[in-house]
Amino acid sequence: MGKKWSTSVKKKIGMSQPNRLLPGTVRFDKTNCYTMEKVEDHPYFPGKTWVRQHRLRMAEKLGRALNRNETVHHKNGCRTDNCLENLELMELGSHSHLHNKGKIRTPEHKAKIAEAARKRTQTPQFRKYMSQFSRELHASGRSGKATWNADSMMVAKQKLKAYWSDEERRKSKKADMQKAVASLPKGEMSRRSHVFWDNIDDDRRDIVVRRQRVLASASRHRSLTDSEVAELAKSQEEGR
Repeated sequence: MGKKWSTSVKKKIGMSQPNRLLPGTVRFDKTNCYTMEKVEDHPYFPGKTWVRQHRLRMAEKLGRALNRNETVHHKNGCRTDNCLENLELMELGSHSHLHNKGKIRTPEHKAKIAEAARKRTQTPQFRKYMSQFSRELHASGRSGKATWNADSMMVAKQKLKAYWSDEERRKSKKADMQKAVASLPKGEMSRRSHVFWDNIDDDRRDIVVRRQRVLASASRHRSLTDSEVAELAKSQEEGR
């Protein structure tokens, strides 16, 4: 005679319907050593049939779907112990750092990891995901700065113009700068200038020089009329 299974056990092992496993049925994933649970039309896992049980329980606890950059950590290290007391929500970077802290990898292992990461990041799916993730990150304000657009740039320009339109503020800032320069030892500004120019490459030097020329030209243009500015621009074009 065979064993007599209770209704609860039949539901877990999927015996109540021989040809169809019911939602809530669990199985063991031998590849990743995780407990998988069957779901059906789950709001947090749309289109999924089998999901990792620890992610399912964390999503149901939070009342929302988990993001792609979120993972669930097993505190005691046992991947099959999916009680809520043993689960902790973490970001992928923090979770990876926790598990790999102190590990010593060979150069061959590092090269293998780098090659796998290079292949993964060059796929169109990954670039599409990162683009979407960046937009969501900027929109939520978690990146520390808001997304720039025409309106926000106009507002920033107006604030900057209003800030420096105060004559007393400009005088105060100029006096503070002169005071800071005067407090430096003799020849310090010249030394810093030489150090700066000696430690930049040719491309950076060309950029700085062009910027200084543009600023000097703009300074001269403030005292010129429109016709004089047009004539100066024409002469510069002919000189090229």
